[in-house]
Amino acid sequence: MLPWLLLSIIVCGVSVLGWIWLVLWKGTDFILKIGRWNFPCFEEVGPGSQPGLRPHGRMMNATHAGAYGSLCVFAGLGLALLWHPAFLVGAAMGLYIVWRTKTTGAAISLAFGSAGWLIAFPGHWAFILPPAMLSLWIACRYKLFNSDARKNLSSWRFPVWRDSIDHCLGNPFKDWTSVRSWLLGVGPNGWFITTRTHLQRYGGQEWLSPHNEFVHILCEHGLIGLLGGGVVMAWILGPSISLGGPESAAYLGVAGALIGVAMFSFPWRGTTLTPRPTGQMAKVGQVKTENGKDQDLLQPLIRYESAGAPAITWISIFWALLGPHMGG
Repeated sequence: MLPWLLLSIIVCGVSVLGWIWLVLWKGTDFILKIGRWNFPCFEEVGPGSQPGLRPHGRMMNATHAGAYGSLCVFAGLGLALLWHPAFLVGAAMGLYIVWRTKTTGAAISLAFGSAGWLIAFPGHWAFILPPAMLSLWIACRYKLFNSDARKNLSSWRFPVWRDSIDHCLGNPFKDWTSVRSWLLGVGPNGWFITTRTHLQRYGGQEWLSPHNEFVHILCEHGLIGLLGGGVVMAWILGPSISLGGPESAAYLGVAGALIGVAMFSFPWRGTTLTPRPTGQMAKVGQVKTENGKDQDLLQPLIRYESAGAPAITWISIFWALLGPHMGG
């Protein structure tokens, strides 16, 4: 089953590649129209705030596209080991996606996927680390050398993580309440309730997640919940770590990349709809005024946009289900 799952990642990666080419060909203002449905490539986030391919898109999200590119890298490498070296073209496609999107999340995913390969082939570190470091440089170069890129939404993740922990858990040495928060967290949905107003300082929008699953678990379920999650992950990855060899590398490479995605997004929580004001008003009815005239009833027109990457969520589920059976 593993090779077929790897192949499905590559096939889906073709659509991500198509989105990138579409944007490069038609520009960021292009809207794909299919019947009555409109699929704009990007949402408007403010002039100059996210240059190049970095704006969040209704059709695709640059951060998620880069993360998916990292999955394609390790899916292609895994298929080259298990089936045929020709599948290295899938890894090359993934690397191209990573290079074009240029996101920190993709670099993190590449780092964790490379760690998976090192676990499977500990004696081949000299052959794994150089291409891994080259891939990380490709992913990070735009971020490091372009000051404008530091102003985008992705760069706000680090202070969001810090403020999330500070507001939800506080100083563990202050009092017993803080100690209890660090141990047990603030409870389900407690992160959103606690940080909703404060985090609007980053981008002027509501954050539906800290964009780090481990920070989210720590805030809502404390160190005990984070430790429990680590035990579950060890149970899932344990058979592949013990197995070693090509099949282990094919599994752990993608698994490591998925862990990297979870450190920069929220794939374990599925997708949500985010309300966005349009600045327009819609007529919803009429009422009679005291002088007998008709007066329109108006309400703000809200546009809903999807947040999250359902494909990565499904891959995470399949990998979690497959992991305990890898050693059998």
